[in-house]
Amino acid sequence: MPECHILTDDTGKELSKHGTRLFPLASYIDDPVIDPVAWHWHEEFEVGIITEGSVLIEAPNKKIDMQAGDGFFIGSEVLHSAVHGAITPCKLHSIVFQHSIVSGSRDSAFYQQYVKPIMTNSAYHFIHLHHDLHASELKHIQNAWHIDHEKQPGFEIRVRNELSELFFALINLSLCNNEMSTSEKKEVFRLKHMLSYIELHYSEPISLSMLAHCANISDSEVLRVFRKVMNTTPVKYLTQYRIQQATCFLTQTDLQISEICSLCGFQDISYFTKIFREIKGIPPAKFRKSLS
Repeated sequence: MPECHILTDDTGKELSKHGTRLFPLASYIDDPVIDPVAWHWHEEFEVGIITEGSVLIEAPNKKIDMQAGDGFFIGSEVLHSAVHGAITPCKLHSIVFQHSIVSGSRDSAFYQQYVKPIMTNSAYHFIHLHHDLHASELKHIQNAWHIDHEKQPGFEIRVRNELSELFFALINLSLCNNEMSTSEKKEVFRLKHMLSYIELHYSEPISLSMLAHCANISDSEVLRVFRKVMNTTPVKYLTQYRIQQATCFLTQTDLQISEICSLCGFQDISYFTKIFREIKGIPPAKFRKSLS
């Protein structure tokens, strides 16, 4: 049976390795219709460009529906997700990489002047790169992705050059410094634990008190954190996450819809079909057929 979610630890940190020890960078072709990216975080930076359709990229207190040609920059250890609610085609090219690709040693001028300011300033946690406003930044991402994807001799140097130019461009953007407060950082920390709990137990009944217990907070605080950081409720998020996993099972397995219903925490297939239709626009059987 496939893994229909990103492998994470108990805080939601992604455990997957990107690239190699010698060149810690990997490029991907993502399809959020077939494989939506649930909330997670990783130490690496992530950049990407939407190449087809639209993608809803979310980070704490931010939600942007990006269109083809738009791109994004996601900082180190920042919670984020990428989903697509409709059935229309959708693709994006992404690169996940360690800061050492650009910075080298932490004692270097590259790290101190160009990488550290971006890592430590929350204004850079999540940047929407609009196709009309950030053409040069998007070009560097596009070039880096294609160079890594083709892997011709010397690609490591060329990729590093493109990403270095990207960091130089980012450090010169006029961004408002909106540093997270201590309480906001604590909220995100607690949220990471609750999202990880949902990821591990979504096939089982999950109550508000269970989430409260895993984050060591009250039921009311669970509701407040979800509303403030993610602009949703725990119940709505859990339902959306279960439908995301159902989408993965529908596209990557031959399991019966009744089996998928049970695996994704739904007790009644009629209710599962109703919710799936509300979120994806069509019932699960038609969704599977449309991708065949």
